[in-house]
Amino acid sequence: MSGVIMLEFLGPWKVVVLDSPSDLSNDLKEKVKERYGIEKFSFVKCSSRMGEEEVLEVIRREAEKRGLSVRVYFDESLGSVIIESKKEFLGEEFFLKTGWRPIFKYPSYSGIVRKVRSEIHEQNGRYSFLLRIGRRIRTSTKRYDMLPRVSFLGGCREVGRSSSLVQTEESSVLVDYGISPSDYKYPHHLPELKLEEIDALILTHAHLDHAGGVFRLYSMGYDGPIYATEATISLMRLLALDLYKIGRDKIGFEKREIDRAIRKSIPIEYREEIDVAPDVSVELFDAGHIPGSSSVLLKIKSNGKEKRFLFTGDINTKRSKLLEGADRSYPELDFIAIESTYSMETHPSRKKEEKKLIKAVLETYKRGGSSIVPSFGVGRGQEILLILQDYRVDIPIFVDGMIREATKIIQSHPEFLARDLRTENISWIWREKHREEAISERGIIVTTSGMLSGGPVIRYLKELGGDERNSIIITGYQAEGTLGRKILDGERKIRVDNENIELKAEVVEVTLSAHVDRPELFEYLKNCGKPKVFTVHGERGHCEKFASEIRNKIGLSAVAPRNGDAYVLGD
Repeated sequence: MSGVIMLEFLGPWKVVVLDSPSDLSNDLKEKVKERYGIEKFSFVKCSSRMGEEEVLEVIRREAEKRGLSVRVYFDESLGSVIIESKKEFLGEEFFLKTGWRPIFKYPSYSGIVRKVRSEIHEQNGRYSFLLRIGRRIRTSTKRYDMLPRVSFLGGCREVGRSSSLVQTEESSVLVDYGISPSDYKYPHHLPELKLEEIDALILTHAHLDHAGGVFRLYSMGYDGPIYATEATISLMRLLALDLYKIGRDKIGFEKREIDRAIRKSIPIEYREEIDVAPDVSVELFDAGHIPGSSSVLLKIKSNGKEKRFLFTGDINTKRSKLLEGADRSYPELDFIAIESTYSMETHPSRKKEEKKLIKAVLETYKRGGSSIVPSFGVGRGQEILLILQDYRVDIPIFVDGMIREATKIIQSHPEFLARDLRTENISWIWREKHREEAISERGIIVTTSGMLSGGPVIRYLKELGGDERNSIIITGYQAEGTLGRKILDGERKIRVDNENIELKAEVVEVTLSAHVDRPELFEYLKNCGKPKVFTVHGERGHCEKFASEIRNKIGLSAVAPRNGDAYVLGD
């Protein structure tokens, strides 16, 4: 066939390789179907391409005409050039001229985003890695003599170390591999978890309880791909570096494993169905929890039938200041593993809680005090800043800890947001002298960590917690055993950094949850068809009761698995 050299399987993608850009024709699909027998392919690349320096000059010249600044990454393995720009300005004519396929990304405000894009697109060995993964996906080999099944490695009847293993006759796929941040416990390493046989690791989102154990897997010998949104991959790196910084002697992996995991990552888009194993495909749906978070739909082929298994991850169905609600436009399901974090609670009105936050900071400021607002670095911190912005709070706002870099990463991915994330009139704390200014000047201090388990918030507690004019405004979930939970439960004599402190600051609880609550969980399940339900990611007692209520109130088959339990995914 003139012009078409070959069909390559690179990772999850089918790539048509042309001899030159001029071979691109309107009947290419028909030619590929005739020669290779496939209806669809992912994209086209050319074996003959213009040199990178010349291409870079073309891009910069075209950008200058439009007054745009750009940053460029060349992906040799996929024949694409990734262009960071606020506007798209090149199309098919660029491909015909240079042989490179232009892909536009929003400009990166974060060094971590730039590092991730460079590691993924420009690394040596990327082509051979994708080729190896592509061959495995399309090599049908019977490994096990069994029906499809799911094994729950962690996250059952607990919040933390979420992980599930789905196995078929031919494949082995992991969904999440988290850590318990409070005690550094990893998922159970069951006999069926054979690292050399795992075809794919799919991440719902970057939080440590879902992704914090990934790097331990690589240190133990896993060498396969990670599939997630690009925002999740960047945020995962941020959270991993912080985890390594505070727990390097307890976590069981070295810093090099973080970079290794990034190099093995394959970013995919929402609603982009891809094959990840010979008989398993995956599609990600926006989970509405944090930027880039996903619900993972596995489509499992078995005995000529397709079984659909949705792992919700952490979900939020309502629109927030930062994010749209979860996308629930998936097909009817056969199985669902659903979070149970707030299965026994109903959230108060979001609008009332926002006003409660505003009232607390205004009253604190009026009486001459400062408000300490402990916050999760990813998602919650940015939500709080938008609330303060929308209510036009005219009080100095200081931001400390991981929230700073997380905000830059999130701003680099506006495609995952409900609105622009502006950060005017905010004082960013980067040095100790800035921290001292925040302590001495009245204002609002938004800082990590959200559960008061470490980070800059400890310094502010020590300096400001003993003054009754100040306030501590707790806005997120507080796990059992954390300092945040103890304070909410009424403890006022606390110990931090080997010091005893008597808290006199006012303690205010504001519910700004990024999880669905009890009514929303039941409503969510009503739109899923008639799947078998596994209740996970909830405190002891909650998962069991939730499963019982699902059986009795909705009439669905439901169970609360224990860590280590396995279930056949039969009819």
